[in-house]
Amino acid sequence: MRWRFFLTEATNSIRGNAATTLAAIVTVLIVTFLLGVTLSLGKWVYDYTVGVRNEVTVKAYVANETGASATARSKVANEINALPNVKSMEYVSPKEALQRVSQRDRDFVRSIGYNPYPPSFWIKPADPSRVSQLAAAVNRIPEVHGCGDKPCVVYGSKITKRVLSTTRYILYFLAGLMVLLAVAAVVLIQNTIRLSIFSRRREIEVMKLVGATNSFVRLPFMLEGMITGLLGSVAALGLLSIAHAALNNWNRGLTDPARAVGVVTLIAILCAFGLVLGAFSSMLTLRRFLRV
Repeated sequence: MRWRFFLTEATNSIRGNAATTLAAIVTVLIVTFLLGVTLSLGKWVYDYTVGVRNEVTVKAYVANETGASATARSKVANEINALPNVKSMEYVSPKEALQRVSQRDRDFVRSIGYNPYPPSFWIKPADPSRVSQLAAAVNRIPEVHGCGDKPCVVYGSKITKRVLSTTRYILYFLAGLMVLLAVAAVVLIQNTIRLSIFSRRREIEVMKLVGATNSFVRLPFMLEGMITGLLGSVAALGLLSIAHAALNNWNRGLTDPARAVGVVTLIAILCAFGLVLGAFSSMLTLRRFLRV
């Protein structure tokens, strides 16, 4: 019965400050929507960067004479496998290298009349962050160092660094924007609670005079902030569902939340975020403006 009283008081207060409450709900909606986008995008970016890192390959070229000799190839392969940070290694002949390039490059090779790709060893590092050390160690192998045409060892360091730095800046931007909007949401919810306190200040004084505890007075305002945050989160979930359906029709599978962070997990996170945001805003307001 007491909880019903608290809930009724909170809903009556929300209706009494409809304009401010609506502004707070809209702000929470925007913040929560961006949080959902950030979680999905962050997971996708993380998976993409992991994929890029896993595709980092050190290509060590050797002279044609080395590639034509099984004994020389075996010697180089053993030396490469003995190096630290080697996850896997394979020998790629000039013919196999030609088959792995695009059709446009194959047409170009046919037009020049010979295969320019040298024999090579393709090496996958166990730790892509230390690929430069692995490349330097491979380059010290005599057969690799004397490949003929420099550079004898190549890897996609520039592309990998560019992808990682770009995605990192994207995540920083989204996180910073979400923090700014979260602050705005806290301020608006605080204003809503403050107006409720001001409009009911006489009632609060009477409640204190008849022996009401601080918790009894504070709880309706806490519920008001939590309801405001929850309403904003639920509205954001609806908006995210619409955005997901629209993007899925445009490019199927692009923003599947089940592949990102999971539908149930995403709903739980966003609803919890709205409740915590509302409760936190209410606690700040009650501590500063409710002197009982």
